[in-house]
Amino acid sequence: MYNKSKKIKILFVLAAGKLYREAVKRDNPYRYYAPTTLIQLAALVPKYLNAEVKIVDQGCEVFSDDFNADIIGISTITCAAPEAYRIAKIARKRGITVIMGGYHPSLNPDEALKYADSVVVGYAENTLPKLLIDYKNNKLKRLYRDTSKTLLVRMPELDRKYLSKTYFPSSSIETTRGCPNGCKFCSLPPMVKNRYWTRPVDEIINEIKTMGKNIVFLDSNHTVLKSHYLKLWKEMENLKVNWYAATTLQFASEIDNIKLIAKSGCKGLLLGFESLNQESLNTVNKKFNNVTQYKEIIKKLHDYGIGIIACIVFGFDYDGTSIFEKTVQFVNDTKIDIIKYAILTPFPGTPLFNDFKKKNRIITEDWSLYDTLHAVYIPKKMSPYQLEQGLQWSFDETYKIKSILNRIFRRGSPLIHSTIGNVIFKRTFSNIIPNKNSRKIF
Repeated sequence: MYNKSKKIKILFVLAAGKLYREAVKRDNPYRYYAPTTLIQLAALVPKYLNAEVKIVDQGCEVFSDDFNADIIGISTITCAAPEAYRIAKIARKRGITVIMGGYHPSLNPDEALKYADSVVVGYAENTLPKLLIDYKNNKLKRLYRDTSKTLLVRMPELDRKYLSKTYFPSSSIETTRGCPNGCKFCSLPPMVKNRYWTRPVDEIINEIKTMGKNIVFLDSNHTVLKSHYLKLWKEMENLKVNWYAATTLQFASEIDNIKLIAKSGCKGLLLGFESLNQESLNTVNKKFNNVTQYKEIIKKLHDYGIGIIACIVFGFDYDGTSIFEKTVQFVNDTKIDIIKYAILTPFPGTPLFNDFKKKNRIITEDWSLYDTLHAVYIPKKMSPYQLEQGLQWSFDETYKIKSILNRIFRRGSPLIHSTIGNVIFKRTFSNIIPNKNSRKIF
């Protein structure tokens, strides 16, 4: 039983998958935009609890098993779940209360409760403070679920000095949450029930003013509510910052939208192209992507000096082995700035997982392999091995020096940003993609 009179020691951990932890041990961590998960959790601890709070991000630092606390909160995605459960076992043996949250526990709370004393489902703003108060009063519940009806979310003031400098850039911020789209392979829709939240624009602007000149919006889909983003961009024109965000090809297809974001300082967009197969897109509820418009959208963005990080997924049911060469050729021809390839992954709790499970297509439920770099299901038009080799080959071809130079030395290229991005991606993924023996077998 917790002693109410003593100071609470709280440890928040952001768990990382095996390949990412191994990269950290080699002193070559995954260097991309900084997640604000841990500093948000720390900021949610009620001040009057007078708690001692520490944070550990396994994505950029080695976490020793020699830890101690009264309560440990572990946030995890699916590929990091085994590590999260391992940490939880150690903690419970020491009498430490274990709290879990994040995508995987939110979609699989019954599984997470086997290892945790309590699970937070969904976002934590409305649940973590109450959980900690319940803990202090020895009334901790097994499950805390975000059921907020309001679509307006206010964030606590974040202490950014605790963000690791290994990330680039470290100036990242959330302006919205959620996504109304229901892509079958995405973990977000089932977690948020297609809700979408926005932050007050004045709150966002005041936070940006305390940050650097290169800003990353962490939003899953930045451009859902027009009245919100138009007001935000108008305010940002005076800040003279460079910003980057994730949005949809629907939004990027409109020339007026591109003019607006360019004027407000946008230097790059992360876009889910997903596939060059329209049939593949249609089967995962992403019909709003029109493959015939891809080249035109890319050209429009490039004409306005906006770089592109393209997310491309291999392994859809209409993908044969020819998809790899076709995709790499498309990337080179259109000079897409940065490319993030991935293997289609049926995360547990998503419609895609349920469908594959029902059809006996799931090969393994070893969550550590659900990192978008392994084939964990049976593809229709190639073997799992061919799928993994195709991913490796595509990455190797795309990140050859010749290919990088071809893509970044173009008219209107945000050259410095594209160069840094390609170096980071090449260095990072050459160290975490599991199969080092890339050879063309398709």
